[in-house]
Amino acid sequence: MTFETDIDAIFASYANAADILSIWYYDRCTDMWATYPDLGLTDMYDGKAYWVYIDYDFHTNLPGDPHGTFWIWGHTAPMPPAAPSAYEVCMGWNKVGFRSIVNMDNDVYLWNLVGDYGAIYGWDATGQVWDPALLLGTDDLITAKGYWIPFSVDGYIYP
Repeated sequence: MTFETDIDAIFASYANAADILSIWYYDRCTDMWATYPDLGLTDMYDGKAYWVYIDYDFHTNLPGDPHGTFWIWGHTAPMPPAAPSAYEVCMGWNKVGFRSIVNMDNDVYLWNLVGDYGAIYGWDATGQVWDPALLLGTDDLITAKGYWIPFSVDGYIYP
């Protein structure tokens, strides 16, 4: 089974409800930014984190959600019993997607890199501020969020 990765196709069903203003991705291994629609970003993949700036006029009417919620789901990971996915990270700050359907302690998710990463930062889209740094081994990574994580070595994340 293959899943759609093309940005235009992924967001096609939201065409009447959301305008994509820009999508940004930082690749630490090449030390380059890619953006949609103008700097080469055409596909989105699981395990990577993206800044998505959209004009989306929908409200959930839930407490603490004045701007509404926008979810896009999909993946290209092999399904069991195929080999699990691995996501490359390089020394320095990496934009990492959290690929789990449940919240998870950061040292469990990054089990093979414990001791090789520093403070983890997420973004609070509602408040438009950085979340406080996650404490290593004590704070959870949150489903559907992306994070800035500095690594002291090149390696792979095996979720």
